[in-house]
Amino acid sequence: MDEFDLEATPLAGDDARIAAELPPDDAGHARGADAAARRAGSAAARPTSRVRAWRALGTVAAVALALALLWRVVPGAQPGIAGLLHVPAPTPALPIPPGGDVFYWEHAVPWGTLRVDGHAGPDLAIAPTVDRATGYLMPPFFRLPRGEHTLRYSAAQFPPLSCVVFVPDIERDSCREPVAIAGVSPPALVGPPARVLDLGASVDRLPPDALRALVAATQVAVETLDERATVAPGMAYLGADGRSVVAAQPLSASLDARVNVDPRYTQVGFNGPCVSFCDLVGLNTLASDAWVLTAHVVVGWEYAQPDGQILLDQAPAAPDADDEHIGVVIEARWSGQWRVLALQSGYGQPYAPACAVSEAIFDRDSGDPRASPTLSNYHWPYVASLPDLGCLFAGGQSVDTSEHLKGAVALVIYRFGLLEAANPLAAQLLPPLPLATPADQALARQYAPPGTKG
Repeated sequence: MDEFDLEATPLAGDDARIAAELPPDDAGHARGADAAARRAGSAAARPTSRVRAWRALGTVAAVALALALLWRVVPGAQPGIAGLLHVPAPTPALPIPPGGDVFYWEHAVPWGTLRVDGHAGPDLAIAPTVDRATGYLMPPFFRLPRGEHTLRYSAAQFPPLSCVVFVPDIERDSCREPVAIAGVSPPALVGPPARVLDLGASVDRLPPDALRALVAATQVAVETLDERATVAPGMAYLGADGRSVVAAQPLSASLDARVNVDPRYTQVGFNGPCVSFCDLVGLNTLASDAWVLTAHVVVGWEYAQPDGQILLDQAPAAPDADDEHIGVVIEARWSGQWRVLALQSGYGQPYAPACAVSEAIFDRDSGDPRASPTLSNYHWPYVASLPDLGCLFAGGQSVDTSEHLKGAVALVIYRFGLLEAANPLAAQLLPPLPLATPADQALARQYAPPGTKG
């Protein structure tokens, strides 16, 4: 072992003492004593291994601090230092695009609750506001800060929903958005750019028992709007075989509406074909205290004799059965049981299913190839509900800027399942239609648009 190794190795306590007690009568001994003394002194002054370790750590920390300061103040130093220390370069944060942190919601009910990251979320029963710039109703919305957010939605009668959204990295979302079904897209929302959340409260997600209960409650609501009319002797009505029948005696008539439950017949809504109800996507957030739906209703006539005996039950409301299927807007509420209100709407009169049916018939008949070739030049902006559950259509070649008819008009009337020409011009335009009775022609003139002539 050389001298560097020796001096680098301090003597133990007994070795140092023995070296100090050696007699100095020999030069070699003296040199040994001196060396022992030097080694003993070196042992007392040299730091221990723990102290050397702490000093090494301090040195590393100082170097790291110096490199960090250099990283911040020296332009262009970052890549080289990052490579030296094996530190990955920071990834720049994705910018939030317009609307990337704004959220609308669809398929929600007012009694549902939304929680965001374990805290109470927005009030889903909030009323819409009016956009001052456009005057349109603007659905409610909420904002979320940058990052990952867990959403939990719950509402009685519907399965719970849990999903995650990322702001702004929408590609990582597990929350789904409403999608177009059967080629029908949801209507555009009026408001700021935003993402749209599907919270899952839609008709197709109702459990079977809940759906049956909703059908039953809706049937009661629709029946409360049924009205009665009188078929006078000599008037025509549509018989069970689809042919016109002339009444020989006064008949009591009622328009009978029933919620459709037959899966063979569907209505086309924003969410595709629907059997009993259609979701009003884009509109159900505009009612702050109700779930707004369109009930798929099948309309028929019931005729009774003066003594009350039923003559015809569920007689056709239209020559073509497809035209008997209409939509009735309802408001549904849940408070331990379904409460349903059929909205008072349509053509300026309360609940006019006769006009809904007759409009479908008119659209079909006006497309008949036997109709006058000049029919395409006519505008039909006027529809009016008549007494005794009738409906009137008025059309003409001339309209003003407010879509009001001017000059000669054609009058078409709906009575008890039949569409009839109510004046000579209508008879000329639509030869397939039978001519209405003189009494019905007079009724049509009475309810024709003001300022027009037949």
